[in-house]
Amino acid sequence: MMYQPNWLQHEFMHHLFTLWSEFQLEVTRHQWFDRNTWPADLVGNSEPDYDHEALTKRILAATPAVDPAGGETWSCFGNRALASFAR
Repeated sequence: MMYQPNWLQHEFMHHLFTLWSEFQLEVTRHQWFDRNTWPADLVGNSEPDYDHEALTKRILAATPAVDPAGGETWSCFGNRALASFAR
């Protein structure tokens, strides 16, 4: 049962990296498992590091803000708490 949160995050990141493919964060499936395929500016060592850096250095830092729905960056998820956290 303890593995489920890791799996959910893993699958959620697949979704985000596919949704915003222009950032090339998943050029090949599961590229975060091979440290040699990471973008040069991502400096961590593990999948959670890759996820965190991909979000903070690429997706949240994008200009203009990334949002396929055309509103605030995280409003496409329909969650006010998440939207306010991301500001």
